[in-house]
Amino acid sequence: MNSIDAAKIKMLEQEGYISLIVANRLTGVPKKDISKKVREGHILSREFGGRSFVNKEQLLKHCNKPKEIRLTEATYNNLLLKVERLERKVELLERAFDLYYQPLELSDRELHAIYLEAKKLRVTTIKQVVEWSEVLCRLTEKHLYQLKEYTKDEECWRPFIELAYILCYFTKKSNQVSETRKLAFRAYRNIKLTTLVYLHIDLKGKRRTLFNYKEVVNKVVKSGIAKRWKKERHSVQRSVSKDINIDDLIIT
Repeated sequence: MNSIDAAKIKMLEQEGYISLIVANRLTGVPKKDISKKVREGHILSREFGGRSFVNKEQLLKHCNKPKEIRLTEATYNNLLLKVERLERKVELLERAFDLYYQPLELSDRELHAIYLEAKKLRVTTIKQVVEWSEVLCRLTEKHLYQLKEYTKDEECWRPFIELAYILCYFTKKSNQVSETRKLAFRAYRNIKLTTLVYLHIDLKGKRRTLFNYKEVVNKVVKSGIAKRWKKERHSVQRSVSKDINIDDLIIT
């Protein structure tokens, strides 16, 4: 390239024109597609020395033009479903941050009422899983001491840990959303720890089975709760990404 050609190219660059090679590197658009847009009149060009030079400003403006988005009914419904899942996740996260370190303040009658309801082992809906998990996450050994004094029941902890197991059992068996299952499993671990702390004097460092999980499951299955839960399960549209390890739910 002689000095005259170099000067001409320099003038084109000063006027805002770049070669197709540079245009391709700058935008990532194939050279043939850029040439097509030039022929269609979308981008101005200049010819020199058998090479094409395109207007840089028009090139960037055209290549950065936002694509038209068509919102179909299916896309709209999918977006609504994503928003609904996101709202549920945010709600569960807010509950988690709010409740895990704030024990419930209950009167003897209120605590006894929860105790009687827990003995029924009645969990038939997703809403009940969340509600019971929230309660069980906030029970401590102080509640068990309080309940023991009121009921004179040495095993007042048993309904709570059995119920917590049932929460994990059903959410493991169904296509439940992962946040709900994690909340249920958190409730189980809290009740397990609470019970072990409450019984630490009786246990004396020995390992012991706190309850027969097979008997609990059989009791619930025979009661018809499992059938009602199966109906609730089919209303859930999303499946979980992680399973709860069943071995983690057996206290030995």
